[in-house]
Amino acid sequence: KRNRLFYGCNRYPECEFTSWDKPIGRDCPKCGHFLVEKKVRGGGKQVVCSNGDYEEEKIK
Repeated sequence: KRNRLFYGCNRYPECEFTSWDKPIGRDCPKCGHFLVEKKVRGGGKQVVCSNGDYEEEKIK
């Protein structure tokens, strides 16, 4: 899609890391991957593991 916000490392495009969800700068306590802030239905947000193994309570 055009005009869709994505996140990449500070060397993008040489670095291949990209994410649709905003990284929050913390590692997952379960697996060590990075945590991201994901938008959920109803206008809230939730912190989840980029690997999909962990999620925190929803933020309103």
